[in-house]
Amino acid sequence: MIVRWGPAGDGGAVDKRGACLGCTWEGPTRRSPNDAVEDAHDHAWPSWRSLLAVRELRTSSYDPEAVRRWRLQVASAYPPGWLESGGPIVVLRRNPDDRMHRAGKAPGGGYEIAAAPDPREESSGEAMQGTLPGL
Repeated sequence: MIVRWGPAGDGGAVDKRGACLGCTWEGPTRRSPNDAVEDAHDHAWPSWRSLLAVRELRTSSYDPEAVRRWRLQVASAYPPGWLESGGPIVVLRRNPDDRMHRAGKAPGGGYEIAAAPDPREESSGEAMQGTLPGL
């Protein structure tokens, strides 16, 4: 899966399109790179929108034990073989303004897709229902 960037049809900003490396599919032209990434995931990983959101890894990636525990939690929450085959993970980030999807950041090399936090749960300080804690 790739996201192609090219000049906008109207001469404005750059347009983006999701595309599949396994077939000839290309998504519609989008203004947002996140929208193009989501189109590509809808094609390549149709069930990704139903995945359990996981909390962002809260500790330094230099703490190998914390990273190992977080990866085990993520792997146990996702379908068997999902991560190993390059599937994406859905992540709730600490900074709600950090909404960019990140290529190659999932444990198996797939995308880390930013989830929209529920403002009701954020303001209450409670844990998000249906999410795994970060470490």
